[in-house]
Amino acid sequence: MFELPVSIIGGYLGSGKTTWINQRLKENRAVRYAVIVNDFGELNIDAQLIDSVDQLTITLENGCVCCSLAGGVDQAVQAITNIADAIDWVLLEASGVADPTRVKAQVQSWPGFTLHDTLTLIDATRIQKLTKDKYVGKHIQKQLMEADEILLTKTDLISGADRSKLDDWLCQQRGRPSIVATLTKTQLPEFSTERIDSATFRDRQSLESWLDALDDTTSRVKGLVKFNDSPDPSKDQWFVIQWVDRKWTITEHQGPEPSKPGIVRIMAAPNSQSVPDSRL
Repeated sequence: MFELPVSIIGGYLGSGKTTWINQRLKENRAVRYAVIVNDFGELNIDAQLIDSVDQLTITLENGCVCCSLAGGVDQAVQAITNIADAIDWVLLEASGVADPTRVKAQVQSWPGFTLHDTLTLIDATRIQKLTKDKYVGKHIQKQLMEADEILLTKTDLISGADRSKLDDWLCQQRGRPSIVATLTKTQLPEFSTERIDSATFRDRQSLESWLDALDDTTSRVKGLVKFNDSPDPSKDQWFVIQWVDRKWTITEHQGPEPSKPGIVRIMAAPNSQSVPDSRL
């Protein structure tokens, strides 16, 4: 029987769980992660990392794999069980409103899986307010109490004095010193997006020139377009555009006619590092 350690990644909505997981997948340092997630779409995995895709599983070229909960927990766990020999660690992204006690108990019931730790991400700008909310306050407090480690996000948006007070407050809430790490704004940059109509580039050369001219303020370009100068005017050809790190490709679209053609350009704010954004 195999034995795989499991880390539960928790935190209320908007705390940064998906972005944190994305970073682990990209910067895996030879650790082969299996991730159990609620929605593949939120992960926004770069196409260049994807080796293969089926209905409930995405396999990445770096040895990591993502399993969707869309088919149920049992199916996700079975998918990982089938490839347990090729996996080093499991990350379980808990829903922002999940009961941490029940999630832990669920993991502990899986044969071959061992609960290693629970990491809770919290937004430093609003955690104290959330714990007092009449609707979610008790739930947030439970997330704090159940965590083995606390990861603070958005600490750059509070003063040093407020950060010190927050550390003391966390200690009081948990009744013990907290193991606190910090995820700063340089790791969680602000992004803006620009949507460009598919008819903007009437020929392939004009699009290629635009792609060549993009600089480091652009983090990602992706989309679907068609050209007036298509090699075969009789065919309604669409092309897939991908741009990452100043490298781009234009390939023929093999699927059905897109319902939302066009190009999306994702731009990082000045002085931000370019990392995936969980909001996309």
